[in-house]
Amino acid sequence: MRSSERKKHEKVRVGRPKVVHLASPRELAVEGERIYAERRDELEKTSSGKFAAIDVSNQKIYVADGAAEALVAGRRKQPNAILHLVKIGDKGAYKIGFSTRHAGPVRGR
Repeated sequence: MRSSERKKHEKVRVGRPKVVHLASPRELAVEGERIYAERRDELEKTSSGKFAAIDVSNQKIYVADGAAEALVAGRRKQPNAILHLVKIGDKGAYKIGFSTRHAGPVRGR
């Protein structure tokens, strides 16, 4: 089949999200934060304190009261979505830390 004939028979896919190839979780975070920054003002006015799951492949944002609910909403619409989670109007979705204090003396030394 010649290339001109092949083009006539090829199917055109319309409305499919772009394919995003991310090499690392850092790239996912950077892309998710970029999308969030573009819509930050709108989201903070309407949904401050809620969670947003951002699908980096199609730039759709799923907002819910809780983190799990936002992620589930994104997965329902796009089961293979690559999602970035943010808490709207906050520096991060969760705070993670540790303490070097011990509850008691360290034994065995």
